[in-house]
Amino acid sequence: QLSAMRTGGGATVRSAAWEGTVQCNNAAIVRAGAALDTELVDELSPGTPVTVVGEAAAGGRRRFRISKPCDGWVTAKYVQTTVRAAPSSSVGAASPPRER
Repeated sequence: QLSAMRTGGGATVRSAAWEGTVQCNNAAIVRAGAALDTELVDELSPGTPVTVVGEAAAGGRRRFRISKPCDGWVTAKYVQTTVRAAPSSSVGAASPPRER
């Protein structure tokens, strides 16, 4: 089940709950918001485990909101599914991202 909400910037945010791993060459940039022009929060090295808690489309790109190891947004193509987390009673659980 997906829980979706429309935001002011035209992005649709979907709730999710699953575990993943950063898969990139150098580092995945974590930003404060889904938009690519928001403040840089952190950079995650390849192999870093993350907990994905939301999803949005922003600027033509699919973005994931993460809660671990920090709170922020990363470009979806840099996160590989590892394990699905238990559904939360306050947020509808979502399937992991579609594999391409």
